[in-house]
Amino acid sequence: MRLLNSSLLLVIFVALAAGNFLITAQRSLIPLDLDAEVLGLEMRREKHPGKDDVYLVSLSGLGTFQIDKEIAIQLKVGQQIQKERWARQLYLNGRVIPLEYSKDFLGMSKAMPLCILVAMGVLFWPQLWSVFIRRPIQ
Repeated sequence: MRLLNSSLLLVIFVALAAGNFLITAQRSLIPLDLDAEVLGLEMRREKHPGKDDVYLVSLSGLGTFQIDKEIAIQLKVGQQIQKERWARQLYLNGRVIPLEYSKDFLGMSKAMPLCILVAMGVLFWPQLWSVFIRRPIQ
């Protein structure tokens, strides 16, 4: 039963880590397929203004979501944007804007696998230890 509970916790942890990873990737717009008009732009100040501000864009037919600062500063309300899924170029009223993953995403791509390994160690260490000392876990 303990192994089942640990396995379930690990599955939940991996799903949350994957979701965090994908949401961070989405802020670069790279994974998205876009053909929309910019309806609104907003910057919200966070705890450390200028360092961790949040940039929101509202797109016709897609709603509002967070994007990276490097993209947000190039957008204006009323502009038409197009992009194919996983392409690294955003077409902004015919002008090509190169897209890159943010430092947050690159850091997440290193941190999430390490977090999963730590979680595996914490969750399964007692089971592994019991194999070596040949005693069942209570």
